[in-house]
Amino acid sequence: MTDLRLATARNGEPTAILGTRHLHSRVAPGEEALRFVRQCVDRRYHLVLVIGPGLGHCYAPFRQLLPGARLIGLSLSGALSSAQHARPDGSWDPETGEPLADFLTRELSDLDSSSVLVVEWPPTVAALPQTAEMVRAEVTAHLRRAHSSLVTQGASGRRWLRNQVFNFSRATPVTLSRTGAGVCAAVLVGAGPSAEQTLPRLRSMRDRLELWITSSALDTTIRHGLRPDVIVVTDAALYAGEHLRPVVCGRLRDTPVAAPLSATRAISRCRRLALLAEGDVVDQELFSRAGLSPPLIPPHGTVSATAAALIRSTGDLPIVCTGIDFAWCCERSHARPHLSEVYRRASASRLQPEQTQVYAIVRTHTRLDERWTTSPSLLAYSEWFRSVGRSRFAPIHSLQPSPAIGLTTEIAPAVLDSLEPKYGRVTAGALSPPGEREREDVVRRTIDDLLEAVRMAAPPDHPRDLESSAPVFAALAVRLALPELLRWYRSDAHDDRVRWDEVRMTVEEELRSTREQIA
Repeated sequence: MTDLRLATARNGEPTAILGTRHLHSRVAPGEEALRFVRQCVDRRYHLVLVIGPGLGHCYAPFRQLLPGARLIGLSLSGALSSAQHARPDGSWDPETGEPLADFLTRELSDLDSSSVLVVEWPPTVAALPQTAEMVRAEVTAHLRRAHSSLVTQGASGRRWLRNQVFNFSRATPVTLSRTGAGVCAAVLVGAGPSAEQTLPRLRSMRDRLELWITSSALDTTIRHGLRPDVIVVTDAALYAGEHLRPVVCGRLRDTPVAAPLSATRAISRCRRLALLAEGDVVDQELFSRAGLSPPLIPPHGTVSATAAALIRSTGDLPIVCTGIDFAWCCERSHARPHLSEVYRRASASRLQPEQTQVYAIVRTHTRLDERWTTSPSLLAYSEWFRSVGRSRFAPIHSLQPSPAIGLTTEIAPAVLDSLEPKYGRVTAGALSPPGEREREDVVRRTIDDLLEAVRMAAPPDHPRDLESSAPVFAALAVRLALPELLRWYRSDAHDDRVRWDEVRMTVEEELRSTREQIA
């Protein structure tokens, strides 16, 4: 940055000028930073994220007013980063070569999103507005995803663990592989409203396409006369099993279902279940002890991204999306028919008709254009899908790109039909897992070992150090004792043994309760 000039303030501290803008006080930069920080700090935070810190004068006041908090600096230029007179605990600038999304994922855990202060140093942000906007948008998207992930884990963690134990003990798994040739692309079908318009276009070329669908899109796929090659399900809720009725007890019994152990217990009744490893500590222990090696597909926040990752793990064929909208269209949340309509219809009454329920939801949405709207939760999913799409799933296209994603390039049906069918078709092959009693024994030994790891864990000086000091306990605590963990994380007395014991006892209680399922 050629127009950056370093200077010395009247009190001898360093200052900087960018173009015609002074980034810090010409008299006393340190005192200016202290006044600014005092205005920002209104409660206890355990992580401070500074956008455009300039020369870093604000770091010392933050350390003074928030002792023990981690400081992360996101510089808006490499030159400013190099000229900083103080250093944070972690730093990034555009010239590091590392994508900001990857840096934030590495430096900020989901738990950090519960107690983070994001501040911007105004002069630097005003001097470099475009870079600041890019950084601001990336930070907002990351914190939204992290918070959503944390809430989901806390709300569903107990069910996930119980489903893992149940499904591992009872499921009969298969393996997915590709054989022969004859497929030109894999079409990934979600349950978004656009699927109603795009699915009919696939009938004429069905024999040349591989059809992967999310479980919630099964009813609408069947309605349009299409039979899926693979169904992907990740939802752990009880109602998720209703989507699989045609597979469990209908004419699609031989259709492979791909799912992690934590998904709905209905997957244990599927004839062809292709298991996915999510990489958590329970998965790792169960699969390794049973001698199973399913593909590792970490949770992506949305089943659509998990399905895309699984397709990509099987080959480099093009992925074509349809019905992956993360938005409502003309007050419709999903392609018809869909289970949500059944639930809304069942809960409707004379005083609260179905359309009134729909309007109450849509009125809170953000409008994308004349037909499409989105919500904060859908926006979080779309940002997550967009953030991993180009880097992990390419080449990826869409029959009708969603205005909420802005990621995929549109591909016309005629162009899709002209692609060379040079890829093998996915097939399900049998595995030879241990017997049910052996797997139940694996579950008992795994939970006993996890209980021992929890008992042996020592409380760290700060809960954010829990993952490095006791990674097994940390992973279980987020899933099984999130309310207790957050109370400990947000408290000032981090060495309070009572709060540590609350977390530990809750985790132990949940593990013992889960073990009783197979006792």
